[in-house]
Amino acid sequence: MVLLPLFALIAVVLFLDSPGPVFYRQERVTQKGKPFQIWKFRSMVPGARDLQFSRGIQAEALVTRFGRLLRRTHFDEFPQLINVLLGDMSLVGPRPLMTKWVGERAQANPMALQRFKVKAGMAGLERLFFLLQDDAPALARFFPGLASFIGSTDLGYLDSYYVNHVSPALDLKIFALTFYMSLKRFFG
Repeated sequence: MVLLPLFALIAVVLFLDSPGPVFYRQERVTQKGKPFQIWKFRSMVPGARDLQFSRGIQAEALVTRFGRLLRRTHFDEFPQLINVLLGDMSLVGPRPLMTKWVGERAQANPMALQRFKVKAGMAGLERLFFLLQDDAPALARFFPGLASFIGSTDLGYLDSYYVNHVSPALDLKIFALTFYMSLKRFFG
């Protein structure tokens, strides 16, 4: 209920910036490989996927002005609280993968399938890594157990680390840092 005014404000600005639906839904995969529909605020012009494929327009050219801000701050992902309430996701966990990426990640690194031992989450180590602008040393400062991740491009390692160390304390730390970094990007 606390976020309802923020949701309403974002919806109004979205509509004024680019008329069309407020929400965007897409199939993703969560715990035990279960597919679900993820909710997000729309950040692209309506019909963007069709324009990409039929006219070859680059995805970034289809992002709205307000959509850029939503993406930069990850506020476009706030509607995932709906997924948390529906039981499809948790507040903290590995990023929910698009169905088409599951096979690619598994081929690249079979350990990446460990992510499906827990529910996908709104906040997680991979998202935090991107919020820190791919700064692995900064991530390792917050999570010393990730020191071996420095220099790696294997994002599956972050999922494995989370699954093998999941705890309320780790969840709280990840959630707090993700929230802080999102606010810092919004106001900074």
